[in-house]
Amino acid sequence: MIDRHRNDDDLLWDQCQRLIQSLEAKAREPSTSPADTHDFLSELASGLRQTTAADAAIVRLQSEAASTTIVCDPIALISGDENKHESISASSSAGGNDLLHVEARFHQPVPLARRQAIEQLVSVLSDLAIAPYMRGKIQSLAARLKDQDDRDDWIAEMHQGTHLTESFAAIASATSRRLSIDRISLLRVKAKTKAVRLVATSTHSTIDRRAHDVQALRQLARLTIQRESSIRHSIGANSRSTDEASEVLDAYIDHSGCREILLQPIFGPDDHDPIAVIALEMFRISTDGPQSLTQAWDTVDAPVTGAIQQAIVRHESALSSVAMQWFDFATTRKRTTAVAVAAAIAIAGWFPVAFDVPVEGKVVASNQSRIFAPTEAIVTEVFVSDGQHISAGQKLMALRSPQLDLDQQAIIAQLESAKAKRDSIAALRSSGGRDAKSSADQQTLDAEIAGLMRQRDAIDDQRQQLIVTSPIDGIVDHWNMDTSLARRPVSHGQYLLSVISPADGWNAEIEIPDQSIAHVAGTQNKGPTRCSLKLRSDPTQTIAGSIDRVSGVADVNAAGKSVVRAIVSIESGDGSAMRQGASVVARIHCGKRSAAFVYLQSFIQWYRQQSWF
Repeated sequence: MIDRHRNDDDLLWDQCQRLIQSLEAKAREPSTSPADTHDFLSELASGLRQTTAADAAIVRLQSEAASTTIVCDPIALISGDENKHESISASSSAGGNDLLHVEARFHQPVPLARRQAIEQLVSVLSDLAIAPYMRGKIQSLAARLKDQDDRDDWIAEMHQGTHLTESFAAIASATSRRLSIDRISLLRVKAKTKAVRLVATSTHSTIDRRAHDVQALRQLARLTIQRESSIRHSIGANSRSTDEASEVLDAYIDHSGCREILLQPIFGPDDHDPIAVIALEMFRISTDGPQSLTQAWDTVDAPVTGAIQQAIVRHESALSSVAMQWFDFATTRKRTTAVAVAAAIAIAGWFPVAFDVPVEGKVVASNQSRIFAPTEAIVTEVFVSDGQHISAGQKLMALRSPQLDLDQQAIIAQLESAKAKRDSIAALRSSGGRDAKSSADQQTLDAEIAGLMRQRDAIDDQRQQLIVTSPIDGIVDHWNMDTSLARRPVSHGQYLLSVISPADGWNAEIEIPDQSIAHVAGTQNKGPTRCSLKLRSDPTQTIAGSIDRVSGVADVNAAGKSVVRAIVSIESGDGSAMRQGASVVARIHCGKRSAAFVYLQSFIQWYRQQSWF
């Protein structure tokens, strides 16, 4: 601590002591980042300058090679020749040959009475600064090592994948996460034709190449190849890259909703022709600052370009290897045998075989009645339970409407009042007090009473509807009704339960994949399409049926796939094994097709989609 030999400036000693105590407490606090160390050194320099009334306080690192200023308070250094300034400084070892230097500078000479206190203060502060400085140095080193590890993991992830689509998807996804960019797309450029194909994006595992956005992106990529330089644009920019790209950019940005886009050509190792185009897009305002996509791309240009080049080399090498294996036969006999086998397979592919479309669905009763709440009410009593056999007209549950009760009481009160008034007028007239006014009043009351009685009858009818009855003979289909409905409020039109009639037969509601609906529709136009179904609960039993009707619109099912729903009339099978909602698998018999088409259908469908564009 400071030597407490006091001089004429006792106040300075006290201020020095308080500053040291404050900084000692902060030096013991754990720091979580290098920024905490910088804040501590800034506070040290500011406290030194304010306590000693110095014109500047500096903390710098002195090494054999150079001197680096870490903190300077104020930021604007004293100008002029440093030899004209009075300087009081102290240094402490910062490891190796490095010294951490704390200095206070003054325009005017420092009185001897203050110099001793300032010298001791600077010496103590230089020692105090060492521990936070070393912690910050260690944290900076740890941060650099972590960043290097993250970079190595990112580069390793970009070089994954066994074919071009997987490799490009790995590059796009890894780089998107690395740069926090909303979407990165990679497009392949064919060397001879310069045709462009979208291979992978960082957001979707499958790509619909018919989509408007995909077509516009391909067009922008072709313009990028023609220019052999990047195309970039952000909303709010004063100008576009080229007039030629302006119209396409407008259409793409308006339709896709992106706020900023950069398309960068990727050249081969020889740097002559583009082999790919990478598109970087932002759909939101970045919270990390105003860094542009161009700046972000500059930080990853070399690794991403190298990964794309290697992915294309691997892809082309794999194709060459397959071709070489095909032609690398030891003898002519093996070649002849292979050609013969291939010819036999090709001929066999033309033979017709049964063509079925596999689908899934569920069992539903052909005659079922869904019952809904007739009005807003409260369920007061449930008379049946799930699976109970009931008859048409049997009570299912009782409802009570507080509003109808209030309306009925109000009408009864009005009716009693009107009857009392009418009886009073009738008594008056019977006592000889007949006049025109009393006769008119009695007629008015008679009309009012008749109207109120009609209202009462209407409310009685509505109250009768609160006793819910079954419209058909059948079985109650609603699980755990006491818990879900009893003593609970229901709104007008709310679903209450279903009554199904197993005696009237069963149907299957199936989901036909959108890509297969053309085959089913073609067969259905010639007559009812036959189906074979199996219950998942009893796969040993095959059930026959035929498609009764097909929906005219496609829908998205629970799995997110586009399907067309259809109803199959079940014609055979053990009815006792059926139950509402039971899942089924089915095969729709769509006649016969060539064996090649049947067994290579998935590949044919994929090829047709690729050849559309």
